[in-house]
Order: sequence, then C-alpha cells, then structure tokens
Amino acid sequence: LAQAQRERHEVLVGALARHMPECQAVPVSGGGALWVRIPDTVRAEELARRAAALDVLIEPGDVFFLASTPPANYIRLGYQSIPSQDIDQGIAHLAEVLRSMR
Repeated sequence: LAQAQRERHEVLVGALARHMPECQAVPVSGGGALWVRIPDTVRAEELARRAAALDVLIEPGDVFFLASTPPANYIRLGYQSIPSQDIDQGIAHLAEVLRSMR
C-alpha cells in the first residue's frame, strides 16, 4: 500500500508540473491528498464546480482554514483511491478548466 501511495503521489506531482506549472504544490508528509495553491485570481470553489462537470472532483481548501477570511485559492487533491494511470488525464482536464478561468 505504501508503495502504491508513493507512486500516485509522484505521478500527481509530475502531472501538476507538466499541466499546471502556474500552481504550487504545498509540501506535506504522508496522507492521501496534496494541497495546491492555484493562481490568486482563481476561486477554488468555482474551479471545483467547473471541474466536476468533467468528472474531476477536487476540494476547495477554504473550509480547512480557521481564518475568518480563508484564502480562496487553495485546493486539496485526493489521490489515495485513484489508479495511477488515471491521474495524468484528470490533471490535464483540471488544467483546461483552470486556463478557461484566467
């Protein structure tokens, strides 16, 4: 399981670098999700809504912040149960949506 998790993480980080270089992965240790900072001009909630129309499910990050005005430009990408071979295509679709919003 740990090996599969590491592989998915590496595939996800590589896909983000390739398809969404304007976004920044936030380093975390362990877990089955990756935090990503998207451009300040894009609202994560709207990105999630539009991506869902392409069957790409992401979590807007604002609900995870305790600040009274949480940042609107963080997303959480869960990868624990996604087959490695499906990650790149999902990130490519997410990148298309992101580009359409800029």
